[in-house]
Amino acid sequence: ASTLRVYSAAGSCSAGSCSYSYGFVSCAKGCSGGQCTPSGWMSETSNTNQRLLGVWGASASSVWAVGQSGTAVYYNGANWQVRSVPAEAQNAYLVAVHGTAANNVFALGSDVLIHFDGTQWKFVASLVGTTCTAATGLYATGDANNDVDISCWYYPNTGADDAYVQLYQVSGAGKVTQLTSVSDGVFGCHYYSGGVWAFSPTNVWLGGCSTRTFDGSALSVVGTATRATEIWAASPQAVFTLDYENYMSAVPELWNGTAWAPLSTGFNGSLSGISGTSASRVFFSGFDESAVAAILYYDGVGFTRATLPTGIGDLNAIWAAPTGEVFAVGDGGAILEGP
Repeated sequence: ASTLRVYSAAGSCSAGSCSYSYGFVSCAKGCSGGQCTPSGWMSETSNTNQRLLGVWGASASSVWAVGQSGTAVYYNGANWQVRSVPAEAQNAYLVAVHGTAANNVFALGSDVLIHFDGTQWKFVASLVGTTCTAATGLYATGDANNDVDISCWYYPNTGADDAYVQLYQVSGAGKVTQLTSVSDGVFGCHYYSGGVWAFSPTNVWLGGCSTRTFDGSALSVVGTATRATEIWAASPQAVFTLDYENYMSAVPELWNGTAWAPLSTGFNGSLSGISGTSASRVFFSGFDESAVAAILYYDGVGFTRATLPTGIGDLNAIWAAPTGEVFAVGDGGAILEGP
């Protein structure tokens, strides 16, 4: 009555029969017809008016949102609290947050990486000494070295219509290692755009003008080139990408393990955030042609636009907890929880 069984997108075949592994999602308002019963999206008080750009949680009662001017706000399951960050990050444009546990959370700015150890945020590394111009993606790999993968862009400003998308690994000790770099043309692809997702240190997905994978030694373009400012994956056979720079033409793409397929949203607007709990439960955040907040729900077949509270503008990022709750953050300190 209150638990949704979610099947893997990829199955296996044995003796002429197909089978699919599955997991469970807890539905706060009950389960019916193969879906969690919607409870409605609610606007929450963030206690900040700064633009929020990233959101992630260790659980639905331990969630971080980060944004401009070194803003970091924490949700304990009851309310949002503004938390202090190290001096090195107080003026930073924090664009992403990710972790592996409540005491192992990283936040990324254009030139700084900080870490929350369960008690306080601490400075980890500066990216100023690297060739990063704009750091845009962060993923905590959860490996033995407590490493994080960072996607960033370097624009040489030499007059050439070219830019470089780069993948860095930063150890928990603060050592910055450039893993790879590739030239990407600026025409039709904004130089600060690139997401990152890691299944393991030897299976990292890197966005940009093309979506590529890194196997620990080299980059490879995945299928026909597709641009990605954001990447979220349920599995290597269900990788979703967004191209925020494709302004007012929201067409996410899905990699099914063999080829890319565009997903028709029926939505006139821009999408900039993506997260889910399975390949058939994925949420996209953004705004429509009237600059009104939008959240789209993908059930594996099609899209449904959520009904949201009024007065909310651009939504920049979204995160879905394994237990079913979803948090979206945006301009003016906006935070929504649903569904």
